[in-house]
Amino acid sequence: MAVCRSAIVGRMEQHAAPAETPDTAVATSELVDDELLVDVDNRHAVVRGETVKFRPTEFKLLECLVRQPGRAFSRQQLMEAAIGDGTMVLERTIDVHVKTLRQKLEKAGAEKELIETVRSVGYRFREEKPEAK
Repeated sequence: MAVCRSAIVGRMEQHAAPAETPDTAVATSELVDDELLVDVDNRHAVVRGETVKFRPTEFKLLECLVRQPGRAFSRQQLMEAAIGDGTMVLERTIDVHVKTLRQKLEKAGAEKELIETVRSVGYRFREEKPEAK
């Protein structure tokens, strides 16, 4: 099954990564667009200047979606990336986490359409900003 690449890389890094020195450390913040900055190191996002903190599972979901904007992930794929293979949870658990993610982002001033529902599939992060009408 396809799993979010960041989940696999994260697991590999936990087990095999040598300690980074300040000289070799790489910034891992990702600028998504003009309203959202995801800071992977500090496990939070900045929406229009306001810091938003997430629980670990919420952040893993956001990170997975943000790393591949426009790609639709099934609930199963998101569950594997955010919760792990060995944990027994219902697929609808992802729906609850996505709802909470959306609420936190919207409360900070983000647009509602950042995380899109893909009917009969799951979710994706918006690929580009919608055109103003």
